[in-house]
Amino acid sequence: MLNENTKDLILIGNGFDLWQKLPTSFSCFEKYYYAHKEEIEKKLNIATVEIGFENDIKKLNYIEMFYAFYPTYGACISEQKNIKPLIFLCKDFWNDFENNLLSYLDLESIIWGYGSNEEDFYLVPLAMKDLVKLLVEFFTSWINSITVEEKPSEYNFDNSLFINFNYTNTLEKRFNVKPEQDFHIHGVASDKKSIVFGHGVKPQSMPIEYFSSQFFDTALEFEELVSILYKNPHMRITALNRFLKKKNIKLEQFEDIYALGLSFGKSDFEYYKFLSKQCPQAKWHISYHTNKDKQQILKVLNKLNITNYELFNTIEETIKKFKTAT
Repeated sequence: MLNENTKDLILIGNGFDLWQKLPTSFSCFEKYYYAHKEEIEKKLNIATVEIGFENDIKKLNYIEMFYAFYPTYGACISEQKNIKPLIFLCKDFWNDFENNLLSYLDLESIIWGYGSNEEDFYLVPLAMKDLVKLLVEFFTSWINSITVEEKPSEYNFDNSLFINFNYTNTLEKRFNVKPEQDFHIHGVASDKKSIVFGHGVKPQSMPIEYFSSQFFDTALEFEELVSILYKNPHMRITALNRFLKKKNIKLEQFEDIYALGLSFGKSDFEYYKFLSKQCPQAKWHISYHTNKDKQQILKVLNKLNITNYELFNTIEETIKKFKTAT
């Protein structure tokens, strides 16, 4: 039961589901993408773009079209030219998928890709809308394909509140956590419309030179596209505050914050910043997987001036106080 005596706030990241042996890594998303590519393209009935290399013509959907023309594009082609079917998206694109939705999206590259055919170029704004449809359908379909089997819990979280960055119902299925304890800050798999994904950098206005050129409409559409792919943590924080108000819970009451399986990457930085301000006295208990992860966590903690913390190299060690007697 959540009340004013609830002192433990637990943040759940993708590493938590990976700890539970669930296929939730972006490398799993990459496999899902290629396994269901033709099926989803057909379902959405969105046109592809024909690109020719020597005597070979390939059909790209708009995800491949918009992201394949990133500067590493040539390397991708040369690396994978002997693989059938030819793959146009670099491994790096999948490794940091959400952040790369912004960093790999470049208006000049798009203009270059379409620039050889002026008639086709003016179709780019429509292509951007189709790009969003494709991204949303691929991502949400993948999330919904992940099944969590029930298992008996070895932990007791009855008096804890969770802020869940995942879309799965792992806590309910395997840890006896009640739905009212578990706030999915980016939505839940069972409700496709609730799912939020994307980069965490607040979009900036396009440079003025784009608006004084023949690319006016495309620049405006590009600006809108970047905004749509923005996770907008400030809106999600507002939703969190509404949830807490309904539960009559105040963030300042939490004495301990447990961060389980979080990367502390830039796409979620605003959440950590918010919690550090709202829970200034709380001690942070943070799990990490690799030494590289540890260095990233320390970098963020230092940036936020969080000094009351303890790091653990396993999730089990981080949450040992919640483990029930066997």
